[in-house]
Amino acid sequence: MRWWVFFIALVVSIALDLAFVQVMQIDSLGALVPCITIALVVFVALFAPVSAALWAAWVAGLLLDLSLPQISGGQVTYFLIGPHALGFVAGAAVVLQMRTAVFRYRALTIGVLSLVAMMAAGIVVVAVHAVRLWLPWTDISPGQAGLGLQLVNFLGVSVYSGLVAIPIGWLLKCSWQWWGFTGSARTVV
Repeated sequence: MRWWVFFIALVVSIALDLAFVQVMQIDSLGALVPCITIALVVFVALFAPVSAALWAAWVAGLLLDLSLPQISGGQVTYFLIGPHALGFVAGAAVVLQMRTAVFRYRALTIGVLSLVAMMAAGIVVVAVHAVRLWLPWTDISPGQAGLGLQLVNFLGVSVYSGLVAIPIGWLLKCSWQWWGFTGSARTVV
């Protein structure tokens, strides 16, 4: 895998996650916005070697954590490193387990696996936030919604991310020759 191609795609996907997806927000379902970066993580997990896929997922989650500010109870903005980094690694691990059982060369596969990976990542993100609530030195609250409602929100985000990942998966498949994945050179789009 060519890491420079991954970093360019990662910068573009995080920029889209921070700026463009707000246009796609669905307010009637609880402010749902898709995650474009998960489609990139799934694409890499489908074709890269296991260690490269896990490192790529960790880097993508880490950069997303560093891009999304959190607000504590005292209205102090901070960046929490860990929830998306651990969540994306969990999502990539799920995809790595499933990649031999799916048609990897289809954009629909990237969409479906993005839904599954985002659910795994959502469970980890909510679990990290739940553990932080138990720490005695934190002054955070679960936010406007409880942890159960956050899980339900991640279900909606997962479905929405899976739908958005289908055309993104097609675009990523069109860039196949730049990635330098070893193994089969099949370029079905």
